[in-house]
Amino acid sequence: MSKIVYSTDPALQARCPRCKELEISCTCAPTPKVVEPPTVAKLRLEKSGRGGKAVTVIFDLPNDPAWLKELAGKLKKACGVGGTAGAGRIEIQGDQREKLREVLPKHGFKTVKG
Repeated sequence: MSKIVYSTDPALQARCPRCKELEISCTCAPTPKVVEPPTVAKLRLEKSGRGGKAVTVIFDLPNDPAWLKELAGKLKKACGVGGTAGAGRIEIQGDQREKLREVLPKHGFKTVKG
């Protein structure tokens, strides 16, 4: 496929929202999947192996790294803390279970205690 140098066709000028490259030459991963309600997010508080520090874990999530990273960013911002995502789970620093029970339904999840 040849690289387009210039075109006035608006369809060819569309840009990827993530990498800002032209859509026809975008190398991003496919768009993250949308959660079909009612997906259940299980919450638990873990302290072991962390020097006594509490971490709220959301587990049994779909194992899609890009989607998990994006969701973790939204949840961390909503809670105002740090955290990490990977292997079908998201870890949020501190005991954030109550706050996450309010935020997760806005993202299409039901919550249960793990």
